[in-house]
This record gives sequence, structure tokens and C-alpha cells, in this order.
Amino acid sequence: MNIKYTDVNYRNILIKRYLSYDLNELDVMVFFVSDDLLSVQPDAFLTCDILSNYMAANKDDIDQSLSKLIKKGFIKIQKGPSGFISSVDQFKEKLFDDLIKDFILKDKAGKDYHQDSETLLNDLEELQGRTLSPLERDQVFFWLKENATEE
Repeated sequence: MNIKYTDVNYRNILIKRYLSYDLNELDVMVFFVSDDLLSVQPDAFLTCDILSNYMAANKDDIDQSLSKLIKKGFIKIQKGPSGFISSVDQFKEKLFDDLIKDFILKDKAGKDYHQDSETLLNDLEELQGRTLSPLERDQVFFWLKENATEE
């Protein structure tokens, strides 16, 4: 069993890392609200008018933040069956991939995978908010044994 981005709580990752993506607190909130709206209506096309119904920030600030997120590719605009739609899944996947790369790079920085594996497992469990299954733990050990590269 492979651990995927849908298996972890991306919100925890983003809260801890948003500054490294050159985001501010409003950008994170716009992203969170966007994700919640898209979870209810996956074929929605998000605008500042829609988001402003759920936020106290003014429309101009929301619009600037939404534009920034789109420009950076954190919110994608795609052609859907009935028009254009917004999507946040690619950025959530990127957050997860970056997290895994960081774990692997940390491990490669001179630590034997046996020594640091419990720390890695604990970090993954904290991010997911649950205990990893035996299959998931085996997958993590496999990654570490295979000396996974950043690519």
C-alpha cells in the first residue's frame, strides 16, 4: 500500500510550511476556504465574490490572494465538462511530495535509516493524525532501504 497525498492532513503541512511557498496567512485562508468549497461542489469556478461570502477580508484582498494562488499554480483553472472549474488537488499533492522529499533528504544527511525510521514514522503519523498501518510502515521502510533520491 502506498501512502498518497489524500492519506495525510495537508492542512497541517501547509500551516507549517506556507512561508516557504511565499504565502501569507490570507493566502492560506483563501486556499482553505477554496478547498472546502470545492469539496462540496467540485465543478465550481472560484471567484473573489464567492470566497468573500465565507471570509471577513475585503474583496480586493481576497482577489489579490486568489490571483496570486492561481499565478503560482496552487489553484488551477481547468476546462471541465460544463465550463471552467477550479482545482486545488495538484498543490496538495505537491505539499505531500515536498514533505516526503524532505524526510528522505533528512534521512540521507548521514543517518542510518534504522536509527531515524521511528522519527520519520512518528512525523508521518502526526501529519495524518492517526497511526500508520503495518502496510504503510512497510512502505516507509522500503523507501528508506531503497535510498530514494530527491527525484
